[in-house]
Amino acid sequence: MRAIIIGAGRGSRLMPTTADTPKCFAEVKGKRILDWTLEAFRENGIEDICFIGGYRIECVKEAYPELTFRHNQDWENNNILLSLMHAEDLMNEPFICCYSDILFSSNVVRDLL
Repeated sequence: MRAIIIGAGRGSRLMPTTADTPKCFAEVKGKRILDWTLEAFRENGIEDICFIGGYRIECVKEAYPELTFRHNQDWENNNILLSLMHAEDLMNEPFICCYSDILFSSNVVRDLL
């Protein structure tokens, strides 16, 4: 099982928090939103994780080098589904797709599996 996380947008509604980092770096209870997501997947044995980024993708690459990355360079001019298609080559087996700015627990992933 693989996870694909879409996080290409700027998150302008979270400004100034997202002025220099992607919105998945915003913290909830002292931990980045992306860390909550990765923890939920890993607690359920999902280690094959792709992050589709756009805005400030270099921040995510630096902080999480173990992830697979796809870059939507035209993220400002297209939508979430077009971002997802940047990982089309990884959709040849079952996968879970989520947004990078949604909080969920490992129980949600467990129930999906």
